[in-house]
Amino acid sequence: MNLFKISLVCLLFISKANALVLKKNVVHNIWEKSLLNICFGHSSMDQDIIRPFSQFINDKKIILADFNEEYKEIIKETLEAEFSEETTKVHFKILGSCGRNIKHDIIIQPTSEKKDNGRYNSQAARNADAKKAIVFINIKYDLNYSIDKEAVDKTHNLKSIFVHELVHTFGVSHEFFHYDFLNDKLCKEVNYVKKYSGSNTNLKHKIKRFEDKYFSPYGYDSKSIMSYCYIHHNGFWRSENEILSPMDKDAIYFIFM
Repeated sequence: MNLFKISLVCLLFISKANALVLKKNVVHNIWEKSLLNICFGHSSMDQDIIRPFSQFINDKKIILADFNEEYKEIIKETLEAEFSEETTKVHFKILGSCGRNIKHDIIIQPTSEKKDNGRYNSQAARNADAKKAIVFINIKYDLNYSIDKEAVDKTHNLKSIFVHELVHTFGVSHEFFHYDFLNDKLCKEVNYVKKYSGSNTNLKHKIKRFEDKYFSPYGYDSKSIMSYCYIHHNGFWRSENEILSPMDKDAIYFIFM
């Protein structure tokens, strides 16, 4: 390889690295470490523990519930299977039930409120000042989600909903905040643009407002766990052996570098 080609390759590498650094700066990851402590929330949790999210809980009318041991084990297994220091950089330590003496970073909190205006209630919230996050999983309704009600698989739903909301706590938003979403064949098949916004014009406005924020740093990923098109196409959240896509893992690794 001559000197010109070597210089060109180096320039391209530096340009890509700089672009990724710029993207990383707008992801808004609140964590300054890659080992995060997780505890399981419950209905009788001390108010001091939940205080960073009290306003959010009140505004959303969230009803705190309790996980059974089976669900806790599924979440533990999912963390081990999907996240590691080698593949995603960020990894987790399970501390058990949340309590005053538990030094947690993220609370995994089951909820049981009713579906509101056609929307399901699993969601995530972060408090950047407190350096805390919480993942709400609606165990009463969201785990039963399926277009074909006979094909409900609560285990698959729990795994995928949990990972989807957990990735939100890293500062990553949905894949429909990319222009490429409008041309995604799968999204067109399920007419998801219309389901989400009612019109392409409305969605394009939202994309323009968010296009430099909260994305996976590597751009649009049609197979991402942050995409809803797969869900609407298949009738449930992910297949048994697929939750994070390869690009999801690369992007998460980059965020925590």
